[in-house]
Amino acid sequence: MSIKKVLILGSGALKLKEEGIQTVLINPNIATVQTSEGVADKIYFLPITPDFVEKVILKEKPQGFFVFKTNSRRRVVKGLERN
Repeated sequence: MSIKKVLILGSGALKLKEEGIQTVLINPNIATVQTSEGVADKIYFLPITPDFVEKVILKEKPQGFFVFKTNSRRRVVKGLERN
């Protein structure tokens, strides 16, 4: 199975689009995203919390996701695992 869509928590320069992978980004910081044009196919300006991330997962149905660096984002993933 090849991956067609991924969810990204936070920002990060990714080359996934070059591989034909649709990217969905959740980032609460609009300023960060505005300086990174083309980083994602779809962007949600939402807090990165288990509730908001779960809603985006249910809507977008990604096949995988990336989490960048911070402990708070890792805690979100652990919260999702409990659900």
